Amino acid sequence: MRAIMPNKIPLASPKWGRKRRLPKMYLQPINRPMGKGSEGKTHGKADVRDRLVHSIYALVDNDDEWPNLLHAMDEFFDHEDNDPLDTFADHFSSLLPHVERANLLLEKMAALHLKNSHADRVLDRIPMGIVLITPEAKIISRNARGIALLDHVEARHHDGELQFRDSNQQRAFVRALNHVASGDSQGAPVTMGPLNLWISHYGESSVEQLAVYLGHQTFERNVRVEQLMKLYGLTEKEAKLTAQLCNGRASLEEAAGNLGMSIGTARTHLKKVFSKTGAQRQADLVKMVLINPILTMQRREPAKQKNMPLSRDTQIARLPSGRTVSYAEHGDPKGKPLLFCHAITGSRLMLPPESGLLAGKGLRLIVPDRAGYGLSSPAITDPMAQWLEDMRHFIPHLGLSRCCVLGHSAGGAYAIALAEALPEMVEHLCLISSVAPMRKSTDTKHLLPVNRMIIQLARSNPVAARSFLKLSMQVALKKPDAYFDLITNSIPDLDKEVLNNTRLKLLLLTAFKETTRQGVDHLIEELMYLSTQWRVDSEKISCLISIWHGKEDRHAPFPLMQNFSRSLKQCAQTNWMDGAGHYMIFHHWDTIMEKIHPKKKSSTSLLSGMLGLITSLQIMDWLPMLVLDI
Repeated sequence: MRAIMPNKIPLASPKWGRKRRLPKMYLQPINRPMGKGSEGKTHGKADVRDRLVHSIYALVDNDDEWPNLLHAMDEFFDHEDNDPLDTFADHFSSLLPHVERANLLLEKMAALHLKNSHADRVLDRIPMGIVLITPEAKIISRNARGIALLDHVEARHHDGELQFRDSNQQRAFVRALNHVASGDSQGAPVTMGPLNLWISHYGESSVEQLAVYLGHQTFERNVRVEQLMKLYGLTEKEAKLTAQLCNGRASLEEAAGNLGMSIGTARTHLKKVFSKTGAQRQADLVKMVLINPILTMQRREPAKQKNMPLSRDTQIARLPSGRTVSYAEHGDPKGKPLLFCHAITGSRLMLPPESGLLAGKGLRLIVPDRAGYGLSSPAITDPMAQWLEDMRHFIPHLGLSRCCVLGHSAGGAYAIALAEALPEMVEHLCLISSVAPMRKSTDTKHLLPVNRMIIQLARSNPVAARSFLKLSMQVALKKPDAYFDLITNSIPDLDKEVLNNTRLKLLLLTAFKETTRQGVDHLIEELMYLSTQWRVDSEKISCLISIWHGKEDRHAPFPLMQNFSRSLKQCAQTNWMDGAGHYMIFHHWDTIMEKIHPKKKSSTSLLSGMLGLITSLQIMDWLPMLVLDI
């Protein structure tokens, strides 16, 4: 693949994935519009812009350039702070061709990577060893089990060629390989001690491929006869023969012997199996069966215990519209219902670890994935309208009429929308480190430079905004931990404690990977919607409102939430946390849950209180009370 850089400089056939930096010639001056200001300021801005362009292209084949790109963008937009919005848009629009070209390169690289790795990922689903080779024994691909079994017989991968150390085994392998490659046989077995090999042609490709299936005599695969009968309409004998062939019995003769049938009868049964399954060769049949998880991976589900507290991370709700909503549920199935709206980089999995202990608090926590997240159906309208439509059916699907709605980070916008649009379903709105609507252009001054840039760009040049977001998300998808490492420098100490905690950081990374299961388009649409279309009518919110927010939060700035809270007539409780940042939810989760649903005093506590009262009174004061009680 040949890519053209700025000024038509060719990019010399890179080996994708190798970390490198672009040659210095790519840093030559590029034609650019000059902004207003002194020559010194313009020159400084030009230097920053050149470094930014360099980082954009270097990012294409060097994931480690991601932090450098964000630092360069911070510096670039710091220069833009005093420029009017139209000048800002012009400056960034000049970067748009470079961003779009970088996106194109990333997409082509992703396609190449997908093509090259597809075979490996498919092969790893097969619960037996398999190695794809050329007729000259050059290794094309192999799965993890194949590598392990080859190591067991000390096979070598000399110059990419499959060889066996034992000379007798090597001769047997070459003889069988030539037998199949010449077309003399559809397949040939080879026995190497406890290892059974079956060599046959594999697939249809411009490059001739042979498959070496490996089975260990001590490893019995679980191909289920009854499932073969049900799925393909096989008779019991046909299914048993098929299972034998797929369970490591390399040849038809051996399988027939194990079943006590003649080779002629086995051939007759095999022809009927081919007819019913559509397979044309034994190798095709084995592959068809072994990559089917229903036939090879099915296990009996453990019996469910009655009244067992829920602690499930992945459940699926099917709505009347035919759409699906994936969600997590924790706590007491009969407890007070809480609907949690996750952050943009969250998903249903981004919850404090203590969420699994909610059963004892009398709480039922439900965390739905928004459209496009996790396993939820993608949006067919704008993100907010789709969210409201899905929740209109999802909440009753859970057997609920009303619930408390919590919104964290950007999820706060969706929680607010529920309280505004579906007031009959929301009894309490709780905002935790939530974003707040920006009513004035000057509100953006509280944001981090990159966040400010996204909002300004979304409003002035949506095409450029989408291109930049796509570039950022594609890289974040490849290296998500780089994002968390980068923001550590701009967060308070309490947030650093969260990101430095191995367990919590792993939780955040896992949640982000689930967020991008279906790609990044839904994230881009949400960011664009919140930046340009989100509006709040505070008068329509009639439920009780409580707010928890860190004073040091720079991702959802505290001043914006403080101003917004003053417009909420039903805001009964504001909790402004000193020293806390955007991840305060991990420090104050138990306290928030306690405030939402205070524990009732037990009868034992009440009795203790009465005894304390009685002992504090004079005997003549409490004696009449006892008499009256009798």
